[in-house]
Amino acid sequence: MAATVTRSTDSQIWKFSTSHELIHILKNSTSLAEDFLAIQTEIGPLDGELRVANGNKSGYISLISNQPLFICSKTFSGSSICLSALIDERKQIKATTQIYNYSNSLSGVLDTILTGFSKAPNFRFFHLPSGIRNLTYHCEETKILEALKNEGLQLDPYRTKSNTILSTTKSLDAFRRVVKNRLNLHEHQNSSSNDSEESKQETIEAAIAACFRESQKQNPIPLKMIQRHELCKDLLAWGFNNPDQPQTLEGVIKELHTTRASLCQGYKESLGIGPMEVLKNIRLEHVHQALKDPKIRQQLNLKSVDDIRKHYGFQSRGNFAASYANYFEERPYATMKKSLNQQPPN
Repeated sequence: MAATVTRSTDSQIWKFSTSHELIHILKNSTSLAEDFLAIQTEIGPLDGELRVANGNKSGYISLISNQPLFICSKTFSGSSICLSALIDERKQIKATTQIYNYSNSLSGVLDTILTGFSKAPNFRFFHLPSGIRNLTYHCEETKILEALKNEGLQLDPYRTKSNTILSTTKSLDAFRRVVKNRLNLHEHQNSSSNDSEESKQETIEAAIAACFRESQKQNPIPLKMIQRHELCKDLLAWGFNNPDQPQTLEGVIKELHTTRASLCQGYKESLGIGPMEVLKNIRLEHVHQALKDPKIRQQLNLKSVDDIRKHYGFQSRGNFAASYANYFEERPYATMKKSLNQQPPN
């Protein structure tokens, strides 16, 4: 479904062009969480990169794309924990861009947030804008507890109240250096050799402990979990599981046992687009997968673009073609033609 582009030392690098591919990579290459779901929230071709370096019980992940992504998953099983920091790599900053971590906008504090460690909700979601790199470290919880204990700190007072702490740029930079070094990102970002050498002398546990230590005198960002935000995850899961089912707003509201106001407001706050647009994007990605994969077409007994269009519930041929072209910047038949050209001869 997605090809490994290269392998640098012991880290793997993937390129992905749909959220389908990203989900597949996350599920099969990381132990970060369970039941990943993802969708891009703006139209246009997707060009993303995922880097992964896994140890026996811990790992490092870097994620960035040219389109904003909404990603959610179940909370971590067992005694695992993760922590994430962000890097703004945008050449031009969009004034409307916001980062949603639960119900919080973090757009003004990119350089000082460490996030992802709360276990309060039973799922996680993150809306990652284009050009923002998410650096994540995940490990056995005992490693972080021990590191904090050495600093005279405890984790529970933080994660029961917040999923995000405000630390200092200096402490967050130390965390980033270690993760980037582990993922061989220094040359990717043209960092200096001194920066790389410095990260080799640091440990991730010490960097994390410093982030919590430096955050003590600052107020954490409160953890706000609202039911209408959880509906975003529920609708996404329903859309991926039922891409070929009739989809109307009234039907979705009935399926999710909610109200129009809760569903629409939750999506407006968390994704910035409406629920039906999200469902359309999910169906477009299913169409794309079928158009480029002869095995999927054979399995579903779909022989033409029109068969695929009808199977995934697009009634209007013209509206379907226009929506597909806006999303992928090519016509549906062009995608299918590529797959036909790539088929081996009998």
